[in-house]
Amino acid sequence: MMLRHLPNLISAARLIMAVPIAWLISQGEMDTAALLFVLFAVSDVLDGALARRYGWQSRLGGILDPMADKLLVVLTALALWHLERLPGWFVALIFARDLAIALGAAIYHRWVESLAAEPTLLSKSTTAVLTITLVAYMVKGEFAISEQLCLLLLILSTILLACSGIHYVARYTRRALLHRRRADPSHE
Repeated sequence: MMLRHLPNLISAARLIMAVPIAWLISQGEMDTAALLFVLFAVSDVLDGALARRYGWQSRLGGILDPMADKLLVVLTALALWHLERLPGWFVALIFARDLAIALGAAIYHRWVESLAAEPTLLSKSTTAVLTITLVAYMVKGEFAISEQLCLLLLILSTILLACSGIHYVARYTRRALLHRRRADPSHE
């Protein structure tokens, strides 16, 4: 195996592990699920660092990495909602944001120009806080994770999810309009 494929293999493992982690949650195995969730969240940082450091970025990695992240988060949130640990509106917000970003990216790629994934600091911060929030809700009542802390994380995640979703839409709408103006200056 060539080392350059390691980031893609890590992303693929994260994609595959989303279902077992959600299953563990549904079975009430919160500690194991939380440990695996944290492990795969850290692996997201690792595969990105390897890809950037050694120039191992690939088109496949650009698809696998965000797909794995989104599937892991959505399935985890759904499993927590199913056990009534997370409110349904929060799961709907996660899903709506991810769907808006994915559809927006597909539309932009199809009708404007080729699109490479460019996560922003706001997006990375949102992912980090959302990861902490989901883990906190998995282990709520243990490790000094109180209901109040979970609620605070839920509020912060909600604000960040909304802001980052709006930011992505505004960012790529602005880029699409600039691209159109460059392509056809008569539309100004």
